[in-house]
Amino acid sequence: YKVGDKIYYLYDSTDLLDIMRNYGNGSSSSSRAADDGSITDYEGLFSDTEYKIAYHDNASMSDSSDEFGTLIDFNNGQVYNPTSGAMEDNAALAELYEEHQAYVEEYPSISISCAYYNDKIYFSLSNCILSYDLKTGAVEKLIEYTEVSGKRDMSNGLGGLAFTMTSGDSGTNGITVENPPIADMTIKKDGNMYVS
Repeated sequence: YKVGDKIYYLYDSTDLLDIMRNYGNGSSSSSRAADDGSITDYEGLFSDTEYKIAYHDNASMSDSSDEFGTLIDFNNGQVYNPTSGAMEDNAALAELYEEHQAYVEEYPSISISCAYYNDKIYFSLSNCILSYDLKTGAVEKLIEYTEVSGKRDMSNGLGGLAFTMTSGDSGTNGITVENPPIADMTIKKDGNMYVS
C-alpha cells in the first residue's frame, strides 16, 4: 500500500525461486521423496521464514534498494514504537503468532495478510484481526473469531465462494466452526473489511 512516500507490505523471506529450482523441475514429488528424502528438505525451507509488516521509504531509498523498515516482527513478537524508535516486545502478538504457527501445521495455505486504512495497518493473525497504529505503535485486537457459522448455497459449485456467514444456527447446509484460522482479509476503497 503506497501512502505518501512510504510503501507498506507484508514481508515473507521464503525464497520461492530456490524452491522452484529445487522442487519444481517437473518431476513428481512422490518419486523425488522416495529417492532422496526431499519432503523433509522441503518442510525445512519454511522453518526459519521471517514474517514482518514492513515499509520502504521511497523518499530515502533507490528503486533497487532492498532495505526496509520493520513495523511488526511476528517471529520475535516485537512491534516498532515510533516514539522511542525501537522495537518492543509484545506478549499478546507473540502468543497469537504461536497459535498461527500451529494452524499452519494443519492448514499450510493459511497466511498473514495486511491492509492499510486511515493511518493504521490492519492484519490477520491466527483467528484475529488486529490493527497497528502508525502514529503511536499501538497494537489492538479488533475481532477474534471464536465461533463462526455459515450456510452453503448448493447452487454455487465454487467451494468457499458458496458460503455466507450467518449468526448462530445455520440450519440445513450449514456449518459452525470454533476458533477458525483466517485465510485472508482486505479493506476495499469503501472502507469495508472482507475476511475469509
